[in-house]
Amino acid sequence: MLNVNAPDVPLARLRGVRRGRLASFGQVQMTVAESGHGFVRTALEEPGEAAQTGTDVALLAQGYASVTAVRAVTEVSDIDLTGLDPD
Repeated sequence: MLNVNAPDVPLARLRGVRRGRLASFGQVQMTVAESGHGFVRTALEEPGEAAQTGTDVALLAQGYASVTAVRAVTEVSDIDLTGLDPD
C-alpha cells in the first residue's frame, strides 16, 4: 500500500515527488479541549517540533509530494485466542 501526500499548491509550484519516511508526529495533533456530559470539544495544535529531515511532513513543507510504502494492518487468524471466547 502507498501513503501519498501532496502539498496544497498549484501544479506549477509542485517541486516533484520524493520518497519519504513517515514522521513520528503529524503536522497537527488533536487534543481534547473540553469535555462534559454528552460532548467533547477538540482542538488542533501544532506539535512544536521541527519536521524531521526526509519525512513526509518535511517534504510537504518543502513543496514536494511524498510517497511512503506501508503495510496494511490486518487480522491475524493463526494465533489461538480461544480462551477469550464466551462460555
